[in-house]
Amino acid sequence: MKNILHLARPAIILSAIIVSITQVDARTPLTVSNHTWQECTGSALPYPAPEVTPSYPDSLQPVMINHVGRHGARFAASPKSISVIARALDTADSLGTITPAGRQLREIAAQVVHHTDGRWGQLDSLGRAEQREIASRMYRLFPQPFKTGNVTAIASYVPRCRASMYAFVHELALLSPRLDISADAGPEFTPLMRFFKTDTAYLAFRESHELKHTFKKYAESALTIAPLERVLGAGFPFPADKSELMDLAIAEYQLLAGLSAISLPSPDISQYFTPEEFNRIWSIFNMRQYLRYSRSILGDTPALAASALLADIIATTDSYVYHGAGAPVQLRFGHAETLMPFLSLLEIAPAHLISNNLDEVATRWLDFRLVPMAANVRFIVFRAPSGRHYLRFDLNERPLPLIPGNTAIYLPLTKALTHLQSLLP
Repeated sequence: MKNILHLARPAIILSAIIVSITQVDARTPLTVSNHTWQECTGSALPYPAPEVTPSYPDSLQPVMINHVGRHGARFAASPKSISVIARALDTADSLGTITPAGRQLREIAAQVVHHTDGRWGQLDSLGRAEQREIASRMYRLFPQPFKTGNVTAIASYVPRCRASMYAFVHELALLSPRLDISADAGPEFTPLMRFFKTDTAYLAFRESHELKHTFKKYAESALTIAPLERVLGAGFPFPADKSELMDLAIAEYQLLAGLSAISLPSPDISQYFTPEEFNRIWSIFNMRQYLRYSRSILGDTPALAASALLADIIATTDSYVYHGAGAPVQLRFGHAETLMPFLSLLEIAPAHLISNNLDEVATRWLDFRLVPMAANVRFIVFRAPSGRHYLRFDLNERPLPLIPGNTAIYLPLTKALTHLQSLLP
């Protein structure tokens, strides 16, 4: 069978030393989570729209919305991950070790490549629909801020973020053709939306030995290659290099986990993973995101990288509410890597975990809850009949307490802004 992908890089040279499956799996495993198949697709999960649209007290009138969103569902960012598992499947086929499940997985990989058709990383039709639906719900639930007819939107220069912004504002324009909408994207917004690529302190942190060692130690304790054996065959010469083995295991996971986001039918995952195995491989991917993009025992550098974004939220809210400057609806579109540090900086309960026991991450810090496709946060300002202003914080259109230890959903705006200001370095 013809190779699925033709890459410039040479094929992986497999070590003559075959890794013993029992050796890898004999390590004492961490406590395994029990999330559903769908949840274990992690940050590739299509946006879970709220089943019930949250309302607000009749006595409050919304006057301003500050929105920060992730791009919607997209094609795989690049062919790199698919190529890793595709080359291994090609090798297994040539060696005669490939299993029936492996042949099916090979067909799935080919289908993904064909369906993507060179559109790596681009927003897909599902992603556009996600943004349109979020915009529609926002407009219908909070109509008052739109009555002024003024909306501003900015986005990361990356095409899928631009496309997400345009899908969102186009829906608003359909709902209210007289809206004055300003939409802009470009490198000038990198400090707000792509700081994870330019912040020097963060970049040094990401390359630190401590981060890499901590992740490696966890990943090796959670890794199981039984799913790889299920497709490549018991006689397949697995690479002795642990990092190559990890890449191969994660590549198999990412191939299957990403199907829903590109609107391809998912096979019966149980052909490839047991529920425990899928939870374990997801936990490795989830841990990598946690360590890279959140406060942890390794420090607060990832969270502090989002400081400019929080400062912008504070400044624009203050300017509009107290000085009448700016737009009542301000939209921003970035990445999962934008939102994870931002949520960590905010110390929002689902995103705030600092523990020496990394076993807790898989049950308390969940990428599929924080940053599914089209994930979003919004700061909504309301005015009471008394003239006082209140702020509500929403994560993925669900209200959450903003201040740790305070269960209030609606906070006096001055108190909320003072709290947010205290989070800045």
